[in-house]
Amino acid sequence: MDKLCEYLDYEQLTEEFVNRGIIVTNRDFAKEVLNAVPFKHLNGTRKSISKVVDQQMSLEFLYSMHLARQNLHHILLKNILHVEQHLKILLSHMVAQRYGVHTDRLIPLNKSPNDYLSTIHYSNKAGSRHNTIRKIKEAINAAPKRSSLCKYRETKSNIPPWILLENLPLGLVIPWYEILLHEDKDSISREIFLSAPSKISDMERLELTLKALKILKEYRNVFAHSNRFEDGFARNELPRTPMKIEYCGIFYEDDLYDGNVGKNDFMALVSILCMLLPNRFHINALYADLEYLVTPYLGLDRELFGGNIFDLLGIPQDVLARIEKYLHDYLLIS
Repeated sequence: MDKLCEYLDYEQLTEEFVNRGIIVTNRDFAKEVLNAVPFKHLNGTRKSISKVVDQQMSLEFLYSMHLARQNLHHILLKNILHVEQHLKILLSHMVAQRYGVHTDRLIPLNKSPNDYLSTIHYSNKAGSRHNTIRKIKEAINAAPKRSSLCKYRETKSNIPPWILLENLPLGLVIPWYEILLHEDKDSISREIFLSAPSKISDMERLELTLKALKILKEYRNVFAHSNRFEDGFARNELPRTPMKIEYCGIFYEDDLYDGNVGKNDFMALVSILCMLLPNRFHINALYADLEYLVTPYLGLDRELFGGNIFDLLGIPQDVLARIEKYLHDYLLIS
């Protein structure tokens, strides 16, 4: 039988910190910290950063790094949401322009040319067309009260794609994108890149688009619904060939990719955000947020804890320089 999980009060939890090698000099402060952050989350941060810290940590340092890493997650999640909205807008325009603004929510599958969710408008190359359309129709019928989707369902004669898409999770929007006919998918893939890739083939661009979106979805779910701090857990990876051809020297280098940097880690995530954010203002804001996050720790790293703020956050030391190079080389911004 599994060991019983017993209740631990503040003093006992503080002792757990000490037992794990954390220096605690102020027990009142320890209680303040434990009132703000669950012990489990702080211990997760301890496990993660202990891989790059070469000396004993104080509770003050651990708490500071926990907040810094949490702020990094907030920055990344905010920008993932910007890309998500960007994708939804592009998809809603394309669907409305080509297939109209009507769908029959009561019939799971149909072949009506006037229904933008008709099976005739989508590809079944991956064998998921029917299942994806059914799930989208189910989402319409299950929309919660007070949502715009419910309002349109109950008071309007049609549910246009932009109303439907703003209420769908990314986990359904990406499968919708996946079942698009080739020319429709190609159109979205070209438009979603801030600076459309010019050195790779159309098929390589389509592969890169889909893998990038799937990586965003995986990180979005973790950032929004858990306190996991490790990167590189995503099952999907940015494909080597298109990244090497299109972004070599910016977001890709052979030795880094072979070391799993820029494949499905935070660096890969930053790369995807730069590629897919809707305009340069968003990239400038991402750059400013990252710079603001790391600046207080620059010059203090080695002296304080024998580590490096970039290593502790799980991002390359030259991440800001790489964003600057992307802005200069691809968007011609100096």
